[in-house]
Amino acid sequence: MSTPGATRTLGLIRIALLVGVLAFGGIVWYLRRTGDASYAINPRALRVAGQAIWGLMTLGTLGLFVAAGRASPERRATFSVIAWALGESTAIYGGLFWMLLGDSQWYLYGVACLLLTYFIFPIRFTR
Repeated sequence: MSTPGATRTLGLIRIALLVGVLAFGGIVWYLRRTGDASYAINPRALRVAGQAIWGLMTLGTLGLFVAAGRASPERRATFSVIAWALGESTAIYGGLFWMLLGDSQWYLYGVACLLLTYFIFPIRFTR
């Protein structure tokens, strides 16, 4: 995707993903700050689910990176959006973990992971 319209569309997708994650984080922060945040949840099950999400995200991003290197520019844009969504999944998981258990660490790691996918899969490809 090298047309200005396609580049703009990819930029809007990235912004929408980031704004959604940050808005979710803001809502969780507000809820944790103002309300009684006691949930009956099994922390071990939530951690296992998080390990699965992080593992799938890592393997998926690596696979997409390899596939994008061999793909046409139009396909690379598709791979980028999928990789960004995988990065977003870690941030959403982190926000859920924060909301249910009160630990914001995984939310911050997830946001960093999302931003990292933005660098690994840029809007304009140079390779």
